[in-house]
Amino acid sequence: MAAVRVAQGGAGASEVRSAEYDAFGPWIAEIRTLDDVPRLFRDHPLDLGAQRLVLKVPRNIARRDATPDMDLYDHLLAVGPTRMTVLTRQAGGYAEALVSHDQIAAFDDSVNLLDGRLTIHTLTAGTAGTAGTAGTAGTAGTVSIPYNGSSQPVVARLVRLLRELSAGCDAPPPAAQSPAPALPDLGRSDIALVTSVRDLLREEPAMRLLAAHGRRGLVPRGGALTRALHLARPMNLQGAIVCSDGLDLVVLGRRDRLIRGNRPVHSLARLVVPAHRLEAVTVRDHPQYLGVRIVTLHAGAASVDLPVPTGSEAEQVLLGGVMPTAGPRTAASHPEASHPEAPYSDAAHPETARPGAT
Repeated sequence: MAAVRVAQGGAGASEVRSAEYDAFGPWIAEIRTLDDVPRLFRDHPLDLGAQRLVLKVPRNIARRDATPDMDLYDHLLAVGPTRMTVLTRQAGGYAEALVSHDQIAAFDDSVNLLDGRLTIHTLTAGTAGTAGTAGTAGTAGTVSIPYNGSSQPVVARLVRLLRELSAGCDAPPPAAQSPAPALPDLGRSDIALVTSVRDLLREEPAMRLLAAHGRRGLVPRGGALTRALHLARPMNLQGAIVCSDGLDLVVLGRRDRLIRGNRPVHSLARLVVPAHRLEAVTVRDHPQYLGVRIVTLHAGAASVDLPVPTGSEAEQVLLGGVMPTAGPRTAASHPEASHPEAPYSDAAHPETARPGAT
């Protein structure tokens, strides 16, 4: 996120400092009144009454290391009717960036034990305002919010609201849904993913499970020596589950989609891409491992890579089954998506032909 507005922290009275310190903890808290606003951000002309949701995200420090004279919050997130305002602590004050709801391209929320991370991708690359000039703000290309994993339900609430607001009136109506399939059996290593999709289908009944694949070991490209060395620390493609309700594409998986070694993986990730924001889907072979294709979803300046097994149902669904019918879906507007990453073609890849293709 670009540092685009700098403001000096407001001078708070000692009792305000004490109140902020006394309430400090690792959790994300909702702001309802001016007294709830961290003193660093209090001079920002934010109209709390006009916001749908306002949250403050604490610094990643232990409670015992906090002191009453510290600025204890890293971010303030204010969701209004047309945009989200993001204030971020920095040396000497704070930066401000604006995220218009109609510019949101994707949400990527992941938790690895207590290490939470929310990334919001936008259609634009981001522009910076003038540092030190009051009232000057820029747009954010990517907003990354680290948070304590204990606050994941609060972050999920934020994402649900932003999904609702970003859909707007330009989204097509949801497609007719078929009966929900049985939950996949991905093996013991991916029981958490199956639980995650069960939760998703319960929370959002319109969602349908489209494809799934479990964790699997990979074979590196190269000769016998390369493959022998690989056996000491094998690389694994992590499991993933693809769902959609006709409006949003949801991919459940792990924070890191390729992980070396055979230790248990504890992270869970949920990628949400508004389907009507997709402009192109491209595919290429993984440069280091056999049997893996990298499917890239393009939306404006944003792109998300999803490694999947070659010829898998997940690859076919991502390449041909999640695109809405409205609007052009080509790679022409993405010059960076040239060889070796080319638009998907059934003729070029008969082994992964989309359902219904001839």
